Amino acid sequence: SLSKKTASRNFLIYILTTAFVSVLLFPTSWSNPLYSFLQAFSEMSRYHWNGYNLYLGEYVPGGKAPWHYTFIWVIITTPILYTGLFFAGVFNAVRLFLKDSFDFYIKNRHIIMAVLLFFLPLAALIIYKSVLYGGWRQTFFIYPAFLLMGIYGLNFMIEKINLKNINFKKQMLRKKVI
Repeated sequence: SLSKKTASRNFLIYILTTAFVSVLLFPTSWSNPLYSFLQAFSEMSRYHWNGYNLYLGEYVPGGKAPWHYTFIWVIITTPILYTGLFFAGVFNAVRLFLKDSFDFYIKNRHIIMAVLLFFLPLAALIIYKSVLYGGWRQTFFIYPAFLLMGIYGLNFMIEKINLKNINFKKQMLRKKVI
């Protein structure tokens, strides 16, 4: 079991390592890494495109897509089972996080990363009102995180079913004993 101090140190090491590797892999950022990152982010979020998207039966300009555009595209193009398991995984993660956030962080860091890798890019699209075109193809990189949350949801559902079966079997045994 990790202490809060060790967990905080590991998180800081992760952030610093990620920043270092990001700068290392993009030589254009070497002279001024922070400015280069902000400049690239700004340019990518304001890409100019005059096209239209067919969305919910209407043609919407690429730069005027509603905030829920990508969420809807993910839901309507992903199998219903995967989507249901994703929502079960998110529900369970939020439930356990609210119950004991530090314990959840210690035991489920991979789940926290999956949630962040799924929702942070979508939040950035909404906040920066990015130009979107062609469904959610610009955000396909979030799909592995979506699937990971679906697997987590599947595990949660299996645990719930097994727990109910165990409780049912215990009740049946009690009735036979009485």
